[in-house]
Parts: sequence; C-alpha cells; structure tokens
Amino acid sequence: MASTQTIAIAIVAVVAVAAVGAFLMLDTTTDDDGLGEVTGRLQVFGNVNNDDFIDDRDLLALDTMKNDWDQDKYPFADANRDGKLDEADKSIIQKIISGKTVKVYYVDGKGDIEDLTIPVKSIGLAGTMTFYTAVALGIEDSIGGITKSSSMDPVAHKSLASKKIIGPKAYEVDMEIISETDIDVVITQYSSTYDDVEEAVEKAGIPCIRLDTDTTTGALNGYLLIGFIAGNAERGHEIATFYDDVLAEIEQKLGTIPEADRKRVMTTYSYSMCGTDYYLTKNTEAGGGINVTDFPENTVKIKDNKDAVRNYPADWIIQYSGWGWGGLEDPKDEFDYYGKYFDMADAYPANYVVINKDLPDLVRSAYVAALLYPEVFGADYGEKVLQDWVDGFYTGMGDYDVRTDGVWIVTSGTAGITA
Repeated sequence: MASTQTIAIAIVAVVAVAAVGAFLMLDTTTDDDGLGEVTGRLQVFGNVNNDDFIDDRDLLALDTMKNDWDQDKYPFADANRDGKLDEADKSIIQKIISGKTVKVYYVDGKGDIEDLTIPVKSIGLAGTMTFYTAVALGIEDSIGGITKSSSMDPVAHKSLASKKIIGPKAYEVDMEIISETDIDVVITQYSSTYDDVEEAVEKAGIPCIRLDTDTTTGALNGYLLIGFIAGNAERGHEIATFYDDVLAEIEQKLGTIPEADRKRVMTTYSYSMCGTDYYLTKNTEAGGGINVTDFPENTVKIKDNKDAVRNYPADWIIQYSGWGWGGLEDPKDEFDYYGKYFDMADAYPANYVVINKDLPDLVRSAYVAALLYPEVFGADYGEKVLQDWVDGFYTGMGDYDVRTDGVWIVTSGTAGITA
C-alpha cells in the first residue's frame, strides 16, 4: 500500500537556470566509484548516486558508500527504505536493472513517497496533461485507458483516441471499468482537482502516480519517473537532455543582455495577476522577464479592481490562457476577453500578449524570450523550440508545422488590433 509520507531532500546541485528553481544539469559521466554529478531528478529509491539513471554505476556507488552514507546528498540510496545500505538494496537494484518484478519506492509530483511494483503492463491516464506526457515518452502501447477529455487535440488524437474511456471527466474515474481493464497503475495530475482520482484508485489497491507538469523541475522529474516505470527510460533521458540544452541556451543568451535592458513584466492568468511563487511567473522569469509583483500568493484577482494593476507598472503584460493544442476560432476574441481588464495600462495593446499555457513549460519560456528580446533570440525562437519538440517527441503528428498548423500566442497584430 502506498505511503503518504512527504520527503524533504537537501541536494548538492549544479544550478543552471536560477529563474526556474532547481534546474539541474544532466550527468553523462562515468567514474570508477559510480559517484557522478548529483542531479536529483530521477527520484526513485535505488538511484544510489542520485543521477538520472539506475544502472551498474548505482551498484558501484552502493559499495562505495556503505560505510559512509551522506543521506542528505544521496537520499535515494536506500532502495528498500529500511535505514541502512546492504545486500538487500543491491538485490533490488539488480532486479531493476534486469527488468525483474520488484517493488520500488519513488517520490511523486506532490512530494509524497509512494510505492508500486514494476514492470507495469497497463497504465491509465486521468487528465489531459498526462496524455501529453505519455505521447512525449512514446508509451502509447502501455496505455490501457484514458479519462474523457473535452477535446482530443492533434497531440493525443492519433495515439490515444482509440483507448478505452475509464472516466466520464478528466478528473473522474470509473473504478468498475478500471477493474475490468486490468490497469496496473493510474497516472494523474498533482493539483487538488485530481485528489478524488487518487482516493478512488488507491482505495481499490491500485497505485496512483501524481505528476507536476506545470514547472520545469516537476516536468523533468515526471518524464524521468514515468519513462522509468513504463520501460522507456531512454526517451525520458532524451527529453531531459532537450530541456538541458534549451535552458542552457536561454541562460547563455540572457547573459548577454545588460540588467538595465531587461524587460519588466506582469504575468497574468485568467482575471488575476500572478504572484512571485506562481508557476507561470517562473516561466516568464525563465524567459528573461523581471517580475513586477511582490506578493507570494499564487494570484490576486483584478476583475473587479482594475486599479490594482497600476501598482505594478510593467513594460509588458504576458497573459497565459489555455486553448489546447493550437486551436483558436477567433484570436481577437481571446485577446480582448482578458485584455479588456488591462486597457488602462500603457502596455495594452502594443506590449500585451496572450500565450497558450497548454504548451510544455519549456516552450512557454522560449516564447517569452523571443517576445521580450527578439534581437537576441530571434522573433521565431519560440516556434523553433516548439518545432524541435514536436519533431522529437510528438512524432505521431507527422509533418506538423507549428507556423501554420496552430496558434500559440496572440499579439495585437495577430488579433487584428492596432495600437
């Protein structure tokens, strides 16, 4: 039965992009003792050296640290979580490497320590963002069912549209159908909207994995974890490398921009300003925007208090809104729907833009960088990163051209509005 203990881990890390929090470089080195660069992204117990892999290096590392275990730096070394490093841990790691049946412990997107038995044969997906994760990882053949989505966009349609429906809504599961489908594990999203999914699934004795797909750190942890569990760890590593390369490029280019030339940005979502700790604010900052708000709350509503905007003057207002994979019937409607709440600000409409929040978090940051600093990144930088993502990880979409087949951002020009 899964536990609900929460883990707090102090990890010595190589921080590459401060704006996205604990972004950690992928270790690909090999050394004699198995102790490479600490990344902390594959949060599975048995990942002794705390990199992005569970392999022979972990067996070497286990022998190295048996009598001198730094639990803060290597929190996942104790594979069976009995408080010591011994042959029992080695046995578990050997079974993981060889693909034998074994119970493993892991940290989910909520920070809880859970357990399940691998390998898994059939996976259920609850929540649209889990569809994107599965498709990017190329594990469609392992998907035994999905909850109903309001729309099956191009990302998921070809790969998942034929799957059995295991729930009438994205955040609701039908346990009778799940039991008939022999699903081994259900993957859902980490937000409280999906708490009922976890409760229902685990009550039936089926593990439920919660994913944080909103933040860079959470997304990377999730890709590596699900790739490992579903038997496609290699694709998880490819995605992590893609993230590392793009974020390093963004950091390098932002480093050429003088602090005095950085743009001041207000991040907004729905009818609200976003606070300093909100995940969308982190995307804006990762793209080089200087956040102007000073409150830690996720959001502060302005719908009925438009004057609140005046307290945070900005060069740009970046509004995030979800409209699926590229489809918008009328970009002008999307622009005006939220923009009318900011029409008192100097930034509207010339420096007001709406970005599709259903893009991968990394791509959102790339679009921000291109919008704020086109002279450094190129105005099409966001499109380039998105096209590389589609070509590399949404391969079922065929010759999908992000420039013509979708709408990802809406500016005054694309909305047909002149300043």
